[in-house]
This record gives sequence, C-alpha cells and structure tokens, in this order.
Amino acid sequence: MISTERRGHSFTFAESATNTSTISFLAEKGDKIRFYIASDIKQGNLDIVLYDSEGNPVEELDQARRQVAYLTMHYNDTYTLAAKYTDFVGSFKAEVYEVYKGTK
Repeated sequence: MISTERRGHSFTFAESATNTSTISFLAEKGDKIRFYIASDIKQGNLDIVLYDSEGNPVEELDQARRQVAYLTMHYNDTYTLAAKYTDFVGSFKAEVYEVYKGTK
C-alpha cells in the first residue's frame, strides 16, 4: 500500500533513449490514487499506462505537458504505472500517491 508519501521517477534525456520505467504499489478496493504526469517531448514516443498484476491495462494516461488524474481502484491488487519511452529526447516525471483510503 502506498501512503501520502509520493513515489515517482523523473528523467531527462539529451540523446535518444528507449526503455520502460515502472512504479509499483499495492492498493485496495476503494482507494483513491493521484497520478501526476509532466512531460516535455522533443522527439520520440512516451506511453504511460497503469496495469494490474496480471498485466492488463487499467488506464492509459495522456502525454500532456502536465496532467493530474485521480483514479479509484476497483479491486485489491498490485498495480504498476509504466512509462514506456522509445527514441525519446526530452524529459518526463511521473508521481503516484494515495489520497483516500477506501474500505474493503
């Protein structure tokens, strides 16, 4: 389970880079999770997707310059926010934290 403490990654690439950065966290049914995404894409692709523990996509987040999204988890699971970047030049930041503890 995550707390009000943020978990995040921040990357800047001056030369083309390809990889996937992940943030995994436990959440229970009813937990409200805040996602903060910021990006400055000069070149390449950036896809940011939330997956459940079986690798099923739960939500695709925009590549907006700045985005805050709140999602309520529908079941107990370990979730992974994956930022897949391909031939990427620029910067991006992804943060995740729990804002409301739901009930079982």
